[in-house]
Amino acid sequence: MRLYLECPLLSYSGQSYVVQTPADDFAGRRYFRLATHKQSFAFEVVACKDAIVTLSNGTHYLAEVVIGAEENTKCIVRSLEGEPIHAEKGTVGILNCDSKREFWIQYAYEYVYLGQGSIFDGLLLEVYIPFLLVEALSISTKGVRGIWTLNQQSGELKLFCVLI
Repeated sequence: MRLYLECPLLSYSGQSYVVQTPADDFAGRRYFRLATHKQSFAFEVVACKDAIVTLSNGTHYLAEVVIGAEENTKCIVRSLEGEPIHAEKGTVGILNCDSKREFWIQYAYEYVYLGQGSIFDGLLLEVYIPFLLVEALSISTKGVRGIWTLNQQSGELKLFCVLI
């Protein structure tokens, strides 16, 4: 059984949340409930590699988006349930250890889109994942610390931390 509590933020400006993810992948996950009418998520991240956004229906992880996978050389979108679906693109140096990089994810009509830059600019990957209904997401950084700036316009976000 998992217990969820509200998590402290590094800061909140009224327009965005700033959240830190520690290097521990599981303990470092930060969970968000999304407004049901939202189908996209815009953010900036500072991390050396492996910035991970996991899409969920609230009870099961459905898909995972990894930015800067394999030592910051590629981006990956993969299904986590049902038929194995995997797409990747070479993106050497897409993340930076010291400066923010801007990304967006859209999940609509059973597709996951990953882009770089302002929302709906710079499409990197487009993947069809059947039965994708996203109600929540988590962010984490595998093996490195990350600082995420989450755009409040992406949806009505409610941040939770998990206690084991």
